[in-house]
Amino acid sequence: MNFKAAIFDLDGTLIDAYSAWKNVFTHTFASFNHAMTEGEFEKLYRMTFEETKEFIRDIYVKQNSPPIHNCLIALETVFDSIYSEIDRQYMSEIQEKPYALEFVKKLHDRGIPMCVATLTPKYLAEKALARLGFSPYLQFIITGDEIGLSKKYADIYLTAAKRLGTSPYETVVFEDCLTAVETAYKAGFLVCGVADQSQSGGIEELYPYCHWNISDYVEGGSILYN
Repeated sequence: MNFKAAIFDLDGTLIDAYSAWKNVFTHTFASFNHAMTEGEFEKLYRMTFEETKEFIRDIYVKQNSPPIHNCLIALETVFDSIYSEIDRQYMSEIQEKPYALEFVKKLHDRGIPMCVATLTPKYLAEKALARLGFSPYLQFIITGDEIGLSKKYADIYLTAAKRLGTSPYETVVFEDCLTAVETAYKAGFLVCGVADQSQSGGIEELYPYCHWNISDYVEGGSILYN
């Protein structure tokens, strides 16, 4: 191995959350007569939660113009519904990507410090990671809302590496998103692209910015011996 620490994305990288988020957003928009497009979902899936709320609010207000007081009260009900369903999914439904936990355990056994850097709210990440057994092997979880920026910016990775006590060039970032992979690569990190159904162009779209690419964590085992 030529790295000393690892930063994992959560959704699409350690856990299989794509379908859960898509179903929730589809039903949410349908509840106020807006048919969500694939493009809108792709944007939502890569936003911080605060950015997501603003995006939904903008569409909701347009569908209920002019935005009278009762409209805005109803919007809070929409958010409550999203929180409730997503909370349930992370608490009991969403599963790990195949063999992800086994891979994390192997890194831990080799003395590699690890963390999760995600745009998902921390309380949801904590619930899923604890339920699925990842928590004992992670140093910490850092979120986009804490940093205040999405993964178009390297701040979340740089902050995570600093807390892990390593430099970017000796820290590997595991990601499934093209934007995030490119950001980490340009910031000097080692990058491992992870295949996920969210990739419109397949894992091949990540190739230009990755040192490794894996279709699953069985294949990821080869990284341990490079």
